[in-house]
Amino acid sequence: MAALSLIAALPPSEVVPLLRHRLGRLAAERAEISGLIDTTLARGVPELFLTEEQYRLALLDAETSFVEEFINKITDPETGWAPAWAQFHGQTGPPPKEQT
Repeated sequence: MAALSLIAALPPSEVVPLLRHRLGRLAAERAEISGLIDTTLARGVPELFLTEEQYRLALLDAETSFVEEFINKITDPETGWAPAWAQFHGQTGPPPKEQT
């Protein structure tokens, strides 16, 4: 996410799919860490020794929330940034659609 300061250099039609891809990666990383925590706890390791992993989960949750909100700011049909942003890049058309 370090490249967020440069994100406006890309049109929203490219940014939104990249952000959605990032959400998928965050979910996978969160699942992996959660599984590690669950397995470790099941083996009897005290939770105290998993503080670093729990901190990593909190950071992933924060980043996920930020990315979801950022996508909403771009794609909201009422107030979204996509139309003006696309126009800046010489593009027209509706904002990127939500994937189902």
